Amino acid sequence: MSDLLEYRIFGPPGTGKTTYLTRQVHNAASSHGSREIVVCSFTRAAAAEIAGRNLPLHPQQVGTLHSAAYRALNQPPLAVEHLDDWNSTHDHYPIDGGADTLDDGGAAAGDDGPTSNRRGSALLEQAEALRGRRVPLDRWPTAVARFYQAWDDWKARVGVYDFTDLIDVAHATVDRFPGTPTIGFVDETQDLSPLELALVRKWGAKMRWLLMAGDDDQALYGFKGASSDAFLDPPLPDEQLRFLRQSHRVPVAVHALAEQWVAQLSRRQPKSYEPTDDEGAVARLLDSHYRSPQRVLDDAESEIADGRTVMILAACGYQLAATIKELRRRGLPYHNPYRTKRGDWNPLAGRADATTAADRIVALLACNNDTWGAERARDMWTGDDVRAWIDLLASKGVLVRGAKKHAAGLPADEHVDPAALSRMFADPADWATPLDGTAGEALDWLEERLLASRRRTVEYPLQVARARGAAELAEEPRCVVGTIHSVKGGEADTVYVYPDLSTAALRAAGGWRTSPHPRRDPIIRQFYVAATRARRRLVVTDPASPQPAPLARFASGQGRYVREIRPRSIR
Repeated sequence: MSDLLEYRIFGPPGTGKTTYLTRQVHNAASSHGSREIVVCSFTRAAAAEIAGRNLPLHPQQVGTLHSAAYRALNQPPLAVEHLDDWNSTHDHYPIDGGADTLDDGGAAAGDDGPTSNRRGSALLEQAEALRGRRVPLDRWPTAVARFYQAWDDWKARVGVYDFTDLIDVAHATVDRFPGTPTIGFVDETQDLSPLELALVRKWGAKMRWLLMAGDDDQALYGFKGASSDAFLDPPLPDEQLRFLRQSHRVPVAVHALAEQWVAQLSRRQPKSYEPTDDEGAVARLLDSHYRSPQRVLDDAESEIADGRTVMILAACGYQLAATIKELRRRGLPYHNPYRTKRGDWNPLAGRADATTAADRIVALLACNNDTWGAERARDMWTGDDVRAWIDLLASKGVLVRGAKKHAAGLPADEHVDPAALSRMFADPADWATPLDGTAGEALDWLEERLLASRRRTVEYPLQVARARGAAELAEEPRCVVGTIHSVKGGEADTVYVYPDLSTAALRAAGGWRTSPHPRRDPIIRQFYVAATRARRRLVVTDPASPQPAPLARFASGQGRYVREIRPRSIR
């Protein structure tokens, strides 16, 4: 591999890898000129995080490897844009339209395995993973090979590329990064497949040097073809390796558990890093698991009441169903800012250009002293306020004919004339309750007048407003819910982990107790990532299944760092 001068930066959890990478980009731009630089990452989100650090680069110099390959190949037509044709001619292999994205290279597609139960989508993901690992076709499972032959024939007939084609063809036909940069930075390198890394190194061979940052201990996307071994090979001289040594997140207790846990890996780059000065805590939560999360949420509510953030993590999505149901019952706000397209994980959010049900309730109570206090409440609704909440109301028996059309013409930022409001209601005094009553009376008023078609979307925000106060709807939730894969890069004060393995992980490993040691590695990495999201306190629940990841065993043997707990009473 010739002239490539490759540096590897290892950034354990919370050690500021992105900050370090940003600093190196600025230094390189000062020394060599900003036009000489390209920055690639596994996902658009990771690239955007770097780009948001005031880099002196053009937007096209920062992005995913897939988007770079797409530009290098002159933006060929993509298979994902022609799936209607595929599905109409291959109804035995149906493929979902959202199976992959150019900007993320498919990274966000799944959390711990296939993203869809549709046969074609699952087979396509397996085929892409095998291609990414550069496994010869004659070693593929028969069903996957048969599907891929049909898929490949269809792509040739229609003249389109899939996402792996972008990497494969660029590797075969293109010698340099678009724009011919001479200095390259690659982030989250441990999540690239061998094929993707082969393209990076081929293009990097034409550069002065290539800096690749990542952490093999946090490689999570093996099911999509990623390989930490591809990041670690070939071996480099010590002078081309850099290690970030100080975590700004992981406290002493969590660090101790995490280091013992990750030491089980069959292969890893030896590295050490220091925890924060905070002692922190690791705890076992007794008599609670993903099927019975009440005590998890008791404890989480106590943490939130003390002003802290919490994160509730599971290996896969179905293990969160009971938690989400209980969160909704309690009216406890939650979200997942790392997977905004998952509506079930972001029930209070919506599209950036849309007004959500939570927004409408906040608008209704904008003038309510009981909600905001006299100093924060508005004197009167604006036209925008009225348009937001009147859209929730049934017309029959509540509004006069044409009321919503009239509301559409109200000035956006000006106070609405009370007389104009009175003329919009069947009972001219009906609108006064949300203005003058208590918050509870205002919410009752709304619920009694709701459009039937709106009840489902308004139910949870109403419950939050009743249980926590409508002001909570205007704040970012302090509870994050998601799979371990979904929150990589995230953090919270207290992290709750359900230690149960997903069906896909158990199948791949052949069971924790009986699996060959290397086959446990994806599970070890997954729960290492989970544990190291905690800034203060890691809580491991009881397992609900007979073969969990034995994280709980490590949470029982750390001496002074670990305590078994029963949730505190809600203060």
